[in-house]
Amino acid sequence: DAGGDKDRHSLDPSSEFYAPNEDVAPDGTSFAQFDYLYDIDITNNLITDYGNDIFNAVGVGAGYTADIRITHNTITDGTHGGIPLGWGFTNEPTIQQNNHIDYNYISNVFQTGDDGGAIYVKSRNDSSTVRGNYITDVKISDRVQSYTYSQAPWALIGVYIDQGGSYWEVSGNVIDMDANGSS
Repeated sequence: DAGGDKDRHSLDPSSEFYAPNEDVAPDGTSFAQFDYLYDIDITNNLITDYGNDIFNAVGVGAGYTADIRITHNTITDGTHGGIPLGWGFTNEPTIQQNNHIDYNYISNVFQTGDDGGAIYVKSRNDSSTVRGNYITDVKISDRVQSYTYSQAPWALIGVYIDQGGSYWEVSGNVIDMDANGSS
């Protein structure tokens, strides 16, 4: 089920919490009408050989989410990230909470990407987890191969927590690769 059912996750209207499908946040910040996804299981799937027709396609991805469980999937041979989740680039409270990226196998991804990782999360996500994943063979794309680590530290990352990423529990993951992106 997807959509802007703000009553399902809303708190006291006087709180700082806001749902991204509202026109204006309590602090007066205006932003576009966003719908969000909630209460979805993406489990036990094989996702492979993606992104050949659509540049920078991802295995499983979503923006504003709550109560999403991405678990026990095998994601391989992709041109960009395996699992990017989150939106908004903020560490302020939003609808994003209770999301779980757990116990996935991700291999040979990020073949053409230049900013991200096998698992890529952003923005505040209260009570959310990235745990028990096995990540191998994240590639350095040709576009960034000439960079040094100090020029592009994000070029070879298993789990990338980007701008505003907070309140994530990241634990028990195995990232198996050498400096060239090989296991």
